[in-house]
Amino acid sequence: MAAEAKAKGLDVRCCFFHARTAQEIRAEDGLYDLVIGNNVLAHVPDINSFVEGLSLVLGPKGTITMEFPHLLRLIQNNQFDTIYHEHFHYLSLETVKRLFHRHSLKIYDVEELPTHGGSLRIYAAHEDCTSIQERDSVSALLNQERDFGLENIQTYTNFPRQMQAIQRDALQLFSGLKKQGKRIAAFGAAAKGIPF
Repeated sequence: MAAEAKAKGLDVRCCFFHARTAQEIRAEDGLYDLVIGNNVLAHVPDINSFVEGLSLVLGPKGTITMEFPHLLRLIQNNQFDTIYHEHFHYLSLETVKRLFHRHSLKIYDVEELPTHGGSLRIYAAHEDCTSIQERDSVSALLNQERDFGLENIQTYTNFPRQMQAIQRDALQLFSGLKKQGKRIAAFGAAAKGIPF
């Protein structure tokens, strides 16, 4: 994709993005008014260096927008099939808010999206950017996460039991259908999914 974009005359830098490469980009290109990252944050091994890099390349009144699967929806809807080896992180808004704050960034808006069974799109700016204020959407979603129990360890220790119950029910269904002489066919080659 990078080669195709370059062939069309677009300025492309193909590298892993983190604090050091962000400093190089900033030195060569300056600051950006908009930084977009869709379905990237969950895949980054060193998420602190990545977010530090975002802060380094963002202009004083710029906006960062990131999309990532929402941990609340994963647990709430038993979406264990969205857990896979390419994800280093499963993120709540509270976690991302704390992470961004660590690098002097504030999340000022959030949207819920249907992608990947329920994702978030966050909007962030520098904390010292007084022209951008936090919207009600942020506190409303943080309250949803707290009410669900994302700050309670029991929520996470219960999750494997929920998955085991689904697995047990599915195996009983398949076994029952087989005993009835039914044929079972499966089709698919998804990037995600855990075989039974």
